[in-house]
Amino acid sequence: MSTPHTDAPPTTGGRPGDAGSPALPPLWSIELLDVLGRRGRFALAIAGTGSLVALLLALVAPGLVAPEPLVGAIVGITALATGIALMLALDALDVRVRGPRHVRSSGGELVALLPEVADPNDAQDLAVSVLSVRTPGTALFLGFAPVGDDATSSLAWTHALAEALARDGASVLLVDLAGPTTDLPGIVEVVRDRLPLERAVSYADGLTLALLGPGPDRIAALKALVTLPTVLPDDVDILLVALPQIVNRSAVNASRILDQVLFVAEANLSSRVELMASLDALRGAGCSPQVVLVDGRTWRMLRPERPLEPAVRSTAVLPVVPLEGGAPQDHDEGVTLVSPATVAT
Repeated sequence: MSTPHTDAPPTTGGRPGDAGSPALPPLWSIELLDVLGRRGRFALAIAGTGSLVALLLALVAPGLVAPEPLVGAIVGITALATGIALMLALDALDVRVRGPRHVRSSGGELVALLPEVADPNDAQDLAVSVLSVRTPGTALFLGFAPVGDDATSSLAWTHALAEALARDGASVLLVDLAGPTTDLPGIVEVVRDRLPLERAVSYADGLTLALLGPGPDRIAALKALVTLPTVLPDDVDILLVALPQIVNRSAVNASRILDQVLFVAEANLSSRVELMASLDALRGAGCSPQVVLVDGRTWRMLRPERPLEPAVRSTAVLPVVPLEGGAPQDHDEGVTLVSPATVAT
């Protein structure tokens, strides 16, 4: 399954094309403001130091620096340009992901910007993108994986996206391989022991959303994911998998059965080295991963204002609905998520 790729900018939450949405600033201007906010004082300090040195030379050695207004202006502009150049160089060498620019420079394709707090309302744009690349009548296999060993944000946004997809009418099976292991039956029991799927999942209240856990052994669960399509019900539209950090062969092999894997990077926390290593690990396995960036600062500046709505987090378990096993499906080709054009670049 594949879709043509375009250079559409990343989604920022909410519904695209809402009437009355204000014009959004270009992404490059917001990123420049971010760099200035982080390192603007450094650039001014360099410019001020250079100008002060030139002023002292004009006083004590007028033969080297002529005490003339034109010369002073040229020195000031040169000092300011030097400070800006050093500021940009320091930002380029930053070891942390500070914004979309660092995702791109690390070789990642950014498909969504998200706030720090996971909310299904803010995952709607991404849900639209996911549903747009799904072939009707065929389940789409999508994975979320963290950049680094902390899967908290990645797992939270996987659950938020699952709820957003279910709200849009999709039938979603969420397989949680990143959360804590439990003694409850999980994916291993479903695949290996042929436990009926309806006895291993829990259901979100009022939604076509089922949750399947890892069981007691995470490594065994990752290996079992490869065989899960053989017992997947026919009525599942989206198989959403919360993956742990991609650091071992089991995680890489599990990712290969998915149509697409989205790495969740966190601004100011995720390492650029780990992001590049994660991307390379899956590309080496023949996958084409993309990146979702949790960057509240940029997200708030790009996103049109709307009233805050509480996130719905139901843990109720509905009466079990029988699920009939379906035939395994062919997922040899990946998909490319194309985000709604809501951000001007």
